[in-house]
Amino acid sequence: MRISQTIVLFLTTSAISSFSFADISTTPLGIPSNIEPRYTPIQTSNIFAAKDTYGMRSNAVVAAFQANPEKPFDFPILGFNTLEDMAVYSDRDSVGLYADNTAPALKAWEILNKTEFTLTTLISEDINEQKIQPGMILNTEGETKWTSYVLQVNKNKIITPGWINTKTKQKGVPPAGSKVLINPITKIWATNFNIFLPENSLASSAVIQENGLINANIQHPYTLNGIDTVVLPQSKYGGTAAYLARSAIDGYRQRWLVGFMSQGNEVNFTSTDSLINSPSVGFFEDSSAQDGVLFSGRNKQNSIVWKSEGRILASIDPNGLITKIGYKTETISDNTEMSDSIGRYIINNQKNITLKLPSTSQIFVGYTVKISKVTPKGTITFVTSDKDVMINGNEKEMLNEKPWNKEAFFDGKNWFIL
Repeated sequence: MRISQTIVLFLTTSAISSFSFADISTTPLGIPSNIEPRYTPIQTSNIFAAKDTYGMRSNAVVAAFQANPEKPFDFPILGFNTLEDMAVYSDRDSVGLYADNTAPALKAWEILNKTEFTLTTLISEDINEQKIQPGMILNTEGETKWTSYVLQVNKNKIITPGWINTKTKQKGVPPAGSKVLINPITKIWATNFNIFLPENSLASSAVIQENGLINANIQHPYTLNGIDTVVLPQSKYGGTAAYLARSAIDGYRQRWLVGFMSQGNEVNFTSTDSLINSPSVGFFEDSSAQDGVLFSGRNKQNSIVWKSEGRILASIDPNGLITKIGYKTETISDNTEMSDSIGRYIINNQKNITLKLPSTSQIFVGYTVKISKVTPKGTITFVTSDKDVMINGNEKEMLNEKPWNKEAFFDGKNWFIL
């Protein structure tokens, strides 16, 4: 049997026939103030909604909530406007729960320019007594900001509990003429979920949000995702962090044991390109952690592997031992200014040549470059253009005619070729 396409709403309270959310008033702090005994069951009741979805927008969703909407009840679920649009987006969506929040621009009545203040009042000819409600937030603009909220509106006067300076945290009186913004929404959430474990709670585990999957249909899933955080095409600018795990910086200053955990998946972490963009950095470690990347030694074969076209180019085993490695190599036969981006030089010379070591401004303590001479001809002279930098204690180093393998390394002050 198909459920009716009209939302079925059950509130387990006997007062449902006369109940409406408009019956409940709130204090200026946003706390319900007139909960009568006949309404109290709503605090412990259940709300159920069930519906077969179809089509677009409100028909394609069971329950939807919008804060500050520019177009109320115009939910962007298959929001086609023309027949041609249906050929651009191929999926046909159905949504159980939808929520959005729009950060609104200030309306004309929410900006007061001609102002006077006392310890507990705001006086202005621009006050709209019909629109301004108790509980609305008040902020002044300017280098020094003051804030308060509305207790009462009386013609050209707003009564407040007082004014507090957001910088000094002290109460006082804002300067006359300060511009006042009413309802200055500076941060919005589409959803905000919390769990609370009081000290006397019996619960020993909790989950703020669970996303579950039962897949009995698609053997090789490509677009079955737990959380999909996308910058929508209408966005002129990008976002900050698609996922953010924060610790408390005040109060008890507690933190998560693990900021991100992936258990037993085929690949626990993947960084890829999109159809049009590639990342600047695949993984960026910028903390002051004791160890930036830590391997426990439990990997079966290697802890780090570099592959290209099916070949392993370099690898490090679980004990930190190098199992395969290569060096970027350049073969030279004439005078050369050595680069810090080359790891090994092969000298195939037929005459005396001079090699200038990399500039010390581009390298670091412990920098090492490998050098191999493969011919018996010519003398190799090493020099450096850096003032007061020596090579094996000399201004230059000369190696006579014969093949050899050497390493040139920098100790932070001078070069050594051994």
